[in-house]
Formats: sequence, structure tokens, C-alpha cells
Amino acid sequence: MTEKMFPRDQIWAATAAAQRMNSEYVKRGVSSKLIREGNKNYPIQEATPLDMKLTNAALMRIFLTSDQSDILPEDFVKGETIRVHFASNVTLLFEGTIQSFLKQALDASTQEEFDLKDKAIPLIASLPASYARDVKRREERDYLSELSMNSRLLSGNLYDTVELEVTIVDCIFKSKFGSHAVNALVNGTNQLLFFFEREMFKMGDVVKISGRIKAFHGNTTQLNYVRNLSKKEKDTNF
Repeated sequence: MTEKMFPRDQIWAATAAAQRMNSEYVKRGVSSKLIREGNKNYPIQEATPLDMKLTNAALMRIFLTSDQSDILPEDFVKGETIRVHFASNVTLLFEGTIQSFLKQALDASTQEEFDLKDKAIPLIASLPASYARDVKRREERDYLSELSMNSRLLSGNLYDTVELEVTIVDCIFKSKFGSHAVNALVNGTNQLLFFFEREMFKMGDVVKISGRIKAFHGNTTQLNYVRNLSKKEKDTNF
């Protein structure tokens, strides 16, 4: 029996609808259990949804094989936006960009029609979340670029030790260095700092740090030997 084929506009609208329905990307996770044989425990793995929601791929299949009333006009618009994004082979900015993933996404975005057994369906189900991360990351980068253009250098000389209260603007893990690249503003002013830190900060966190002025790059001051004094104070006051 020939599988029913669906045009790509329906496929991409369905993935947008699934993302809208779940409000997130839900994939099939893997849970580990132990079974006992004799006097030993052996781990087994079984695939289960990460929560009680249906996976996005499952929702896509349900929507497409029903009367499609759950797929709204705006889903067609959103789905096409996402498809064009990947069809243009935009370089993603979320951490650990994988070229093979980009190639698969590009191939899926240019495919004309699909059946529901197509291996591209689970991939397409994940792309709205990837697209949202990409857009968010680009907005953050644009904001950081604007801050950098209008920043002033920190007062001081090379190798001076400073103690500062900073607001975290950006924090990205760099596998090459095994730490996070952090951009921060000093005391709410437009003095932008850049340093590496092993721990993760959230955008908007206000922390006290100490460090040494390592270099001046354009309008940005780079620190090294950075210590999180807020964490030290918290540990002391615990």
C-alpha cells in the first residue's frame, strides 16, 4: 500500500502547531531501569516521553491524519518562516553547532513532500525550538554589539586588581577553553567587561567580582583571575 504523501507546507505548519500546543519541544527520552538477575543488577533502557505530553512528532502525525482543524492559519505562516530559515542554511548560534545537523535541516527544508514514516519528521519536529533559540541568540548578540559600540573602558591600568559589582549581560560556554565567556556591565554603566568563568551566570544576575585587568579591546575591558565574591559572601553567611 502506497503511503499518503503530505506537501511540505502542511508538514511545516504541523510542526509549528505542535510547538504551539506543547509550548516547548517534547521528544522521546530514554530512562534507565535496573533489573536483577541472580545477585547482580543490570541496567536496561526504554524510550519514554520526558513527561506526560505527547511528543511533538506524535502531535504532527495526529494533526496531519485528522481533519487538520488543529493547524491554524498562523501555523502555516510560522512554519514557512522556520522552513525558509533553515533552507537558507543560516549558521545557528546555539552552542555546539553541528554541521551534520545543519545539513539534515537544510535537506528537510528543501524537500517537497513527505510520508509519515519519513525519517525527517522527528527532525522537523525539533526545528521550531532550534529556530527560537537561534532568534533569541541573534537578538542577544545584536544587543551585545550595541553595548560594545557605546561602552567606555574601565578606569585603571593593565594588571591593576579591581573589585566590582557587575550585571551579567551574556554567558556562553566555550568548550575550547572549558569555561564560560562572560560579558558584564559595571554598576549599571556602559563599561563592558569580558572574562572567563567556570560557573554559569544568568543574564541579569548582579554579582560582586574581583579580577585583574588583562587587556583593553576597543571599548571593552578584559579581566583575568576573576573571583566571584558574591559566592564567597554567600558561603560565609550560610
